[in-house]
Amino acid sequence: MKRTLLILLCFTVLGIGCGSKKFSGTYVTDAAAIEGMGEPGSSLMQEHIFREDGTFETKSIETPAQGERREKSASGTYTLKGNDLTMVTTIEDGKPAPDSSRVPVPFQLSDDMKTLSLPGLPWVKYLKK
Repeated sequence: MKRTLLILLCFTVLGIGCGSKKFSGTYVTDAAAIEGMGEPGSSLMQEHIFREDGTFETKSIETPAQGERREKSASGTYTLKGNDLTMVTTIEDGKPAPDSSRVPVPFQLSDDMKTLSLPGLPWVKYLKK
């Protein structure tokens, strides 16, 4: 009897652990969604790399119509609850992020995990690479 209960308990604990979603991947700016949003001739490309350990890295390249190309980087942590993904930046361009950047930013992950979007702003969309 004790052995049966012990085996049942082990399967229950393992089952709970197996139910959690592992999340990782690279998401890039949906260029078609933001086309025409900025100054004519300008472009913006962002790449978000999510790791299973709950960290992320973002690379951003902005090319204004006139002026020099600007590259930025950021990293931090994220949490995923259901389809709600929240990112918090802790490092910007290799330095500790200012308090104004350390705010939770909510994103919505599609059911198929192929699209990441900012709620309320349909033109801010990232596609899984």
